[in-house]
Amino acid sequence: MKETARKIFITALDNATPEKWVDDWLASNQNFINQQKNNYSDSFIIAIGKAARPMAKALRKKLRLSNNNIICITPDGQAPEEYSIISSHPIPDQKSVNAAENVIQFIEHIPDQSLVFFALSGGASALICKPAGNIALDDIKIINKKLIASGSSIHEINSVRKHLSAIKGGQLLTHFNENTSLVDLIISDVPGDDLEIIGSGLTVPDSSTFQDGFDALLKYKLWEKCRESIHSHIEKGLAGDVPETLKPGNDPVQNHRSYIIGSARKLAEKMAQIVEEKGYKPWIAEEPYNQPVEKVAEMVASKIKNLIEESNHPVALIFYGESTLKVTGNGKGGRNQELALRGALQIADMEDVTWLSAGTDGIDGPTDAAGAVVDGNTIKQAQEKGLNAREFLQNNDSYHFHDQMGALLKTGPTGNNVMDVVLVLVE
Repeated sequence: MKETARKIFITALDNATPEKWVDDWLASNQNFINQQKNNYSDSFIIAIGKAARPMAKALRKKLRLSNNNIICITPDGQAPEEYSIISSHPIPDQKSVNAAENVIQFIEHIPDQSLVFFALSGGASALICKPAGNIALDDIKIINKKLIASGSSIHEINSVRKHLSAIKGGQLLTHFNENTSLVDLIISDVPGDDLEIIGSGLTVPDSSTFQDGFDALLKYKLWEKCRESIHSHIEKGLAGDVPETLKPGNDPVQNHRSYIIGSARKLAEKMAQIVEEKGYKPWIAEEPYNQPVEKVAEMVASKIKNLIEESNHPVALIFYGESTLKVTGNGKGGRNQELALRGALQIADMEDVTWLSAGTDGIDGPTDAAGAVVDGNTIKQAQEKGLNAREFLQNNDSYHFHDQMGALLKTGPTGNNVMDVVLVLVE
């Protein structure tokens, strides 16, 4: 069953790719595209994120554009096209700053009356970085690491990121000509598919404020850990001495539309089709999860136990979302590997239950694994090997637990990024 779960996950990813989502959107909006191309002199592509390369490739093929009309910012690990720029993720560095400057220059050289496709996917927050005011890049790197490890939600993290940036929170829009026709094609990697949050809302006006960012830093006891350049900028923002992010109603681009073309929900629906073909009755969660990893494990386990009591087998439960993980140990792992380990404890001794937790981008935390696959026998087998699952959890060392158990799920970077998936098979 563990191998079946792995194959279902991989097959779902193969059938819900960024290229397919772009192709499907283009096919269903051909009349709109033709009308726009007739009204505008030239077309351009800007692609940023973990899925930037396949999205740019699909758009280029359809629009038949030259390399000079495309810029693609992509993370390490993806074979670049000639128009690609390799940048850094998940922590921004000088590559991210250089990538941002390249994007800005590209935008500012787009001729008047042009049609621009802005292909955005998760990871863009780190891949392009332009610090606001006099904020030092090293200071942003440090607070980003602390935010990611704090257990804060993506909404809270981005309320800080946007207000330390000169391009996030819709501010990239200020570099476009107002006569541009701008079409955002977005693959969502956040709960609720909130346009303001995906990629820190590079081309979406922002409703969060300096106060929201400040409150998030206070809530997670990070304000005192910020360096002086960040303190100074946020304090000026709170006092109204530096401008806010671009607010709703102030979009400088007159003809601007945004479309979510791919999401975790769409992937979950594809996965449901696959499990049904394999003889399982699919069940999909109505809403994405967005809680601490221990709460997500309890929620999934509760659904499993209720299902077993109903004796409605075989069934496949599909959950999707993004858990939060507070790192207190010095081990190795990611939120999906920790969720799988907590899941193994929840389903211990449950016969015929398999639990897969994985990131759709193929990268879970600072590791080479997408996640892990466990079953009702995992904890018993670990004990026989002398492994204490709870000790690994206490040290946030889920990677080494799963590595010794042969439970790691490794796909390599997938070029996709629509949050995380939990697949539970019950025979």
